[in-house]
Amino acid sequence: MKKLSNRTTGSLYDRFRAGHKAVADLGRLELQGVDLIDLMRRAVEMVANILNAPFCEALELLPDDRYLLLQAGIGWDKEMIGTARIDVTETSQIGHSLLFDEPVITFDLEGEGRFTETVLSPKNARMASSITAPIGNRSNPFGVLGAHAVEHYAFIYEDLSFLQSVANILAAGFERQRSSEALKVVTWRMRNVLDNPDRVFFSVDMVSNTMLHVSLACEDLYGVPQQTFFRNSKLWREAVYPDDRAMHEAQVAQLYMGKALSLQHRILRSDGDIRWVQSKIEPTLGADGKLKRLDAVVSDITKRIQVEQALRSSEQDYQQLFDNINEVCFIIDREWRYKHLNRAASKITRIGVDSLVGQYVAIAFPGIEDTEQYQAYKQAMETGQPQQFTSSHILPGGTPDIFEVFVYPIPTGILCVAQDTADRDRAEAAERERRALAEVLRDTAEALNSILDFEEVLDRILANIRRVVPSEAAYVLLIEEGIARVVRSREYVLDQRAASDLLPLRFQVVEVPFMRRIAETSQPLVISNTDEEPDWAGDAPIAWIRSCACAPIQSEGKVIGFILLASVASGFFDIAQADRLKIFADQAAVAIKNSRLYENERRERILAQTLRKTAEALASSASLDEKLGLIIVHLGEVIRYDWAAVFAIEAEQLRLAALNGFPDPNNLLGRISHASSMPIVREAIIMEGPLLIPDVREDAQWVELPGLSSPTHAWIGIPLIAKDDVLGFLSIGSYHRDAYGTNDLEVAVAFGNQATLAIEKASMMVQLQSSLSDLHEAKVHLERTARLSAAGEVAAGVAHQINNPLTAVIAQTHLLQKKLSADHPGYKSVVVIQDAALRAANVVQRLLNLSRTQAYEMQSIDVNLSLKNSISLVNAQSELDVARFVSELADDLPPIQASQPHLEDAWINLLINARDAVGRMKDGSIKVSSKLLPQNGMIEIRIQDNGPGISQENLERLFNPFFTTKLHGTGLGLSICHEIITRHGGTIEAESKVGEGTTFVVILPVDGDWGIGGSV
Repeated sequence: MKKLSNRTTGSLYDRFRAGHKAVADLGRLELQGVDLIDLMRRAVEMVANILNAPFCEALELLPDDRYLLLQAGIGWDKEMIGTARIDVTETSQIGHSLLFDEPVITFDLEGEGRFTETVLSPKNARMASSITAPIGNRSNPFGVLGAHAVEHYAFIYEDLSFLQSVANILAAGFERQRSSEALKVVTWRMRNVLDNPDRVFFSVDMVSNTMLHVSLACEDLYGVPQQTFFRNSKLWREAVYPDDRAMHEAQVAQLYMGKALSLQHRILRSDGDIRWVQSKIEPTLGADGKLKRLDAVVSDITKRIQVEQALRSSEQDYQQLFDNINEVCFIIDREWRYKHLNRAASKITRIGVDSLVGQYVAIAFPGIEDTEQYQAYKQAMETGQPQQFTSSHILPGGTPDIFEVFVYPIPTGILCVAQDTADRDRAEAAERERRALAEVLRDTAEALNSILDFEEVLDRILANIRRVVPSEAAYVLLIEEGIARVVRSREYVLDQRAASDLLPLRFQVVEVPFMRRIAETSQPLVISNTDEEPDWAGDAPIAWIRSCACAPIQSEGKVIGFILLASVASGFFDIAQADRLKIFADQAAVAIKNSRLYENERRERILAQTLRKTAEALASSASLDEKLGLIIVHLGEVIRYDWAAVFAIEAEQLRLAALNGFPDPNNLLGRISHASSMPIVREAIIMEGPLLIPDVREDAQWVELPGLSSPTHAWIGIPLIAKDDVLGFLSIGSYHRDAYGTNDLEVAVAFGNQATLAIEKASMMVQLQSSLSDLHEAKVHLERTARLSAAGEVAAGVAHQINNPLTAVIAQTHLLQKKLSADHPGYKSVVVIQDAALRAANVVQRLLNLSRTQAYEMQSIDVNLSLKNSISLVNAQSELDVARFVSELADDLPPIQASQPHLEDAWINLLINARDAVGRMKDGSIKVSSKLLPQNGMIEIRIQDNGPGISQENLERLFNPFFTTKLHGTGLGLSICHEIITRHGGTIEAESKVGEGTTFVVILPVDGDWGIGGSV
């Protein structure tokens, strides 16, 4: 398991994405057939830009394999491009990359012990760091691609991978150029065959009446340009000499019944010249039985006819010419005796010419009367019309061979001319085979250039193989990590076990001897009889195969797959067919390379679109879990998975936040677990790097998630990391082993980054909301403080205005008390006045307290005692017919650190408010309770009344200074209570329902943590 670098975000991630896009763009240019030099020029510009390298070059290996030529470069002097050369030696980094077929990174060229020679350098510059990659491979090298820096620069593995990808595309360009040149040579050779000046080859599509092909020899034989034949597909019939046209058309009619023709006739050239020709025409019928195509070979036999005419005009000349003719010639007179036989005839008969001359045909050749040969002789003798037939014996005692015999009537009998067709037939068969192969290769090449779908191209290749190498079944196998898997097949046999049973099979190449042999030698192989072949593994479902031919599919010097043909018959294939199969294997390699380039480009495009959709989802107002769900749904558009899940790490635990692919996700969402219960997940989190496991069933640490429909095999795990903190985990599973590769891992990392952003953004939103809430509370507190300050200033002014008269009243009542006896009628009134003045002075003093600082003297006090004192004071001031007080004070309360006068001020304010709320209600009551909260060690005090209650709107403003619902209230009591409780580190809240009453809840700490302390 490989740990990837955490540098997958920011500029490195952008460069990684830019590199992928650049490779895809360069691959498209190569597929479009861009000139190789221009392709190299674009490649070095791209590498210099992506790697931020000031110097970059593409070097081509020269034919002598000794030098590399600088074909394109960035940073080099212009005169060096196309002229500068460097020796191929392993003592230089460039030579080492080429000779050992490996990319190389050098941080310090001067300190590098492997290389004694520096890289190619421009004037006034010396390289410090370098990165090079071979173009091609050791068995088929094309050159080297390199990038350099004049200062020490740490190229990383991703740079090396990117450089090698660009070098691979350049290698494809070199292969394309050389393949194009080879195809031109093959085409030139085929045209030399087809344009044989002695024969005209042409093919006609009888359905569309178009000329498919006609060789250049037509211009010599018919005297018209080749293009004229293409414009007029009936020209070969219209050129027949008028006197022969009726006979010719009668023979042509047989073509529509599928009968091949071989006939002699004359043609009239465009210049008026007349020539004799031998036309051999092969018809092809369609599935409906109608004539579909004609293939013809027209030979000029004018010379031969002229010889025959010369024989008729001069006996002497005739005899001389007769003997000198290379073809077998003999004459039978009208009495059916052999009259003349030439030298060629004497060579093929063991009886001898002298023994045959004068003998009757029937006697010298017993049984000839019952043969096609004799019927042709007889018909020519009787009708005077030339005849033609094919025979293996044309003379008594002759050497058996295949002869094409032409019978011509002459005044004295018939002339027989026989041509040995064995060599010619073999040549024509080879010619037809070459033509078929050329057509098939052309069709396959067109498919490679016009069809992007990989499977469709492979189907075309398999169909074309059948046209030149018959078989019962054909397969394409690809090798991935040492395992050969059938990816495409075509079957032509129906009475055997279904050949498609091979499709799910996988073969370990090193364990299958014949596959291992092909992979090691890169040569095609034929197994003539699988029963006698020790290398053959004949287990079902391939037990039906009796012989096979197999060719390697190679790319960049490495065997990446096989094309295999199978037959139910032993000895069905030979090595020549296997060699021919290798041609198609090379085309399959091109198709695979093209499809991979196209697939990479397509995946990049889909990935970009999907990431854009995911980014839009992240910007939406959806919840975090909804966003994570959208991310894994979009991930399924670029990676085929059976299930996916995202865990969010909260309080060092894993919460299952999003699922896809589970039959019943609602039972799993929100499930809490610890990383220790999933060892592989825990390992990835600790490593802080992604994991790819081909088959988790082979790992004892794997723990399956509940609720899956099948067991997981292939698995990818991505920790979600932000600022060195692991925020979550992305888990992706497949029910098939080896389902994922490095490309899938890279895509998963990209979506993991999106999930990380979603979690990070959600966390930031929570922090922002908390900050806003704190800011709001601070603002409320500041407003309350400002109002209290204003209240203090007002109270100070009012108190000073009232205090002086009250002092005079208290002093005068005190003097009157001394002057009057206790039984004096006015004594009680003086006491009442004095008490009222003292109470007013107390109120004034409390108002003054608002305007000056009063120290908080914190000491250990009994909360219940402070409550009882306050209840007693308020109860004493209340009239007899108002609400009663009910106390439920806990006995087990610990003492607290507090300022008792301030605390009692708060209780008195709250009790007076409750008393005023119940007023003169007959059933009015005020309940005061206290208790210890065991969960947090705090003391709770509740003051509850059953008065009319407070509306929700007023409840939110209750503690604001100057806000009151009383007719004559000041609005300062509750704000003072809030300030006192807050100073003691506690909280105060109000609960109320209209018509049911109001409850004030105060929470005070036991440990004396009273917040900011100090004084008010």
